[in-house]
Amino acid sequence: MIDRSIDPNISFDIIQNYLLELKETLIRMLSKVDYDKELLIKVVNTVQYAHLKYLIKE
Repeated sequence: MIDRSIDPNISFDIIQNYLLELKETLIRMLSKVDYDKELLIKVVNTVQYAHLKYLIKE
């Protein structure tokens, strides 16, 4: 049987060492993509995506 659980040590390592860099990289990538800014604003103003408000610069 294959163990499909999440290893908390690996999760902690990712959060501590890679999450901030990933977030910064994704923000830089977003600036290079052609997208409808009004749609992004509409999306981040929903309950499900409110945590992404940092993506819009007001």
